[in-house]
Amino acid sequence: MPADAEIQGRDQYGLKLLSSDAMGSRTVVILGQPLAAEGDTPEHILRNAFSAYFPGCRIGGGLGRPVNGHPAGKAGFSMCYLNREVTGYAEFVLGDGYVMPLICGYPFLPEDLDPAANLHLPPAALQKKYDRQRNGFQACDVISTSTVHDRPTALSDFMVTARDLTPIRGRLVLVLAPYERLIPVTCSYPASQREAPDAICQTITGSVVLR
Repeated sequence: MPADAEIQGRDQYGLKLLSSDAMGSRTVVILGQPLAAEGDTPEHILRNAFSAYFPGCRIGGGLGRPVNGHPAGKAGFSMCYLNREVTGYAEFVLGDGYVMPLICGYPFLPEDLDPAANLHLPPAALQKKYDRQRNGFQACDVISTSTVHDRPTALSDFMVTARDLTPIRGRLVLVLAPYERLIPVTCSYPASQREAPDAICQTITGSVVLR
């Protein structure tokens, strides 16, 4: 995840986090809702998850490199509607009975989708625009292949009360990132729904705990 990423909201694809323009480019990461694992093999499960996440859209994808020991697969979505918002790829990771979708890429600006906007740009500005898109896309290769298993971590379970007085359980992991940054990873759920969400939180937070 980009260190400067901030939450931009949530839509049908999931929670959207956007990095700043400080480095001359931007990267968007979308964390999708967990999908139930359906299928007989990891490859079959991932294909079914691609179809469920991108309904009505042809997706080519299969097994790729494991992520922290979990089966995973990448797929392009150039023929899907999401491609009008992001140029990048989808990576799905199979956990304990669930598939976690992740989208990473460059978030289009309105002018990026308007061919007429390029007609009056000088060559240098046009090249800078394409470089910005390419750099935002290439940052995903670092994000998807990086690991925090060589970083010091600390883990703690917690129980708090929300503003509406709903008891909340969860798990917090703190990761010591580069440049002396402390990155929190939190997973929480209503205490009344403990069984399935607790297993999901253990999978999510367990994937970033130092082994």
